[in-house]
Amino acid sequence: MARVRQTASETASKRRSPTKERQQKAALRELVGPMGLLRAVRRFASLQGREVDVSEWSLVRNDVLLRCAAIDPSLQAMSDEEVAEQLDRPDQDSQDRESAQGVKQVAMSSLSEDDQLMASRVGEIRAATHRLSSSSLLSPDAADHLRRLADELQSLIADPSLPLSPQEQRIWDMLMSRPEDKPLTQAKIVAGLSVKGGAVSAENARKSLSGILRRKGVLNRRRAGYYIPAEFRPEQSTDK
Repeated sequence: MARVRQTASETASKRRSPTKERQQKAALRELVGPMGLLRAVRRFASLQGREVDVSEWSLVRNDVLLRCAAIDPSLQAMSDEEVAEQLDRPDQDSQDRESAQGVKQVAMSSLSEDDQLMASRVGEIRAATHRLSSSSLLSPDAADHLRRLADELQSLIADPSLPLSPQEQRIWDMLMSRPEDKPLTQAKIVAGLSVKGGAVSAENARKSLSGILRRKGVLNRRRAGYYIPAEFRPEQSTDK
């Protein structure tokens, strides 16, 4: 009997544990989000004035560069034909062929206005990070520059000054009442608003969440729900 309970417990544990593929997809979703880059840049700037070993420096710096590449709209994957053409170019030496990544940079003029702004911000962060090849180069001025770039990226991700309609304000207040690690699905948002008075249709909620509320700072974590990052919440007053 005890063996049966143990087997059932092990089976339930396996069911609860996400598969390796799901873990990889979750990591990729987190990597391609602009909030990840914003926090990575601020973490990089925070190394200034600390004793940092080479491994930590490389880890934090490479994290910024990887996130830049992941969200840069001007970087696109090359087709198989384009990769083959790049590798077959006669002017490429063997080292170039080995380092081919299958990524191309598209013209800024071909991007939307929003993507142009994002590509520009990401490009500035990438350039600043490339210049900081060692911790000895992270001076107070360089750290301040990284923080300014992070602030500019944050202002691009969300505009706190955007006015909200009464319905949008109700959704915002509901999400604001919950910590970032406890998101709400659209269904729960609709149900919660109905309980508190003034039913909202699922379609209207979706439009608000994907429109003005997204531009104000609401993000969506796939399979988890909507939340407001700590960066977009008002600072708590320390006054008694």
